[in-house]
Amino acid sequence: MQIPHYALTLNVNAQKSTQTIIAKQYDDKSRYIDIVLTADSKPIVLNKERVTLTVCDKKANKTIALKDCSIVDSVIVAELTADILSVATTLECEITVYGTNKEILTSAKFNCVVDAKLSTEVVERENDFSALQTALSDVASTSNRINEVSSRIQPITLGGTGATKAYEATQNIKSLYLGAITTLPTGSNLDDYITDGTYDIGASVSADIKNAPVTGSTYKLIVMHIVASSLTQQIAIVPGKNSLFMRNCSSGTWSAWTKIVSYNPQIDEVGTWNPVLDGNGTITVKNADYVYNGNTIMITVTITAGSDITGTSLTVTGLPIIAKRAVAATAYINGSSASVASINGTGILVKSDSSLANKSITVTGTYLV
Repeated sequence: MQIPHYALTLNVNAQKSTQTIIAKQYDDKSRYIDIVLTADSKPIVLNKERVTLTVCDKKANKTIALKDCSIVDSVIVAELTADILSVATTLECEITVYGTNKEILTSAKFNCVVDAKLSTEVVERENDFSALQTALSDVASTSNRINEVSSRIQPITLGGTGATKAYEATQNIKSLYLGAITTLPTGSNLDDYITDGTYDIGASVSADIKNAPVTGSTYKLIVMHIVASSLTQQIAIVPGKNSLFMRNCSSGTWSAWTKIVSYNPQIDEVGTWNPVLDGNGTITVKNADYVYNGNTIMITVTITAGSDITGTSLTVTGLPIIAKRAVAATAYINGSSASVASINGTGILVKSDSSLANKSITVTGTYLV
């Protein structure tokens, strides 16, 4: 059954929509609303945002549902489910969009009138006994069929596994994805294992395994092929060393084993730091911010040199994280580019063609740490 969706346009700059949706009590999986959001007739483009439908019972003055909606080509698809339509009443609804940059946008409200369904009590009462008899008969038939199938063990050639236990069945059909295992004997050459499967290598034989990623450790070898590709992929998992190795074979030639190295995820750190002048004189710090993502740091600092600074260069220390190597930075002195600006393990170095006394200096830079 294909049922057209309601079509609804909601202006986020309006308080309430004049459009009203009509639905029947207890309807389910058949009442959908296609909603287009606009801002004063201009369509709002949606993509990966989260969208919810909030439903309030106006008579009871309470929220009865909060449902997630889907987005198809910037159109919000909201479903009026059986629990929403369980009571014949007038519902007040609104759409809320949660953007990927933490934006929250709420639509104008719209009404949904839930019309009461005609009573089916008499019909249901007359049919109760016959329906129960039919249901019990179906259950008995199904139970007998289950017992019949369970009493037989089908051989693999007839579509069975030839086993009565899950582990034995897995071993019998030798399925890579269900975990069937083949133990490799001493002297095996991993170059010869090009058939999809899972293989165990014990510590006692690993030293005698040829073309192996490690020796002296128990590990598991997984062999697989990429769909529509002639590449054979081998993956070795070494639990004792908490390591993972990979290699592939193309046209009969194996690549070297590559150890896969993992890194702990880094959370961006944003903060301020306290610049200190290295040498004589004084400075006034207006702002000193940094952002650190685990690999690089971006700094911004604005200072004003005191009148007691007579030189044409100064070094500001106190960086929150020390640089591994010197890198160029960008500096402005009284709004003009400085002659030299760099960041190193000591701090920020700024040089000018004239005295820096009483001058405003702004430095920005990004460097590896």
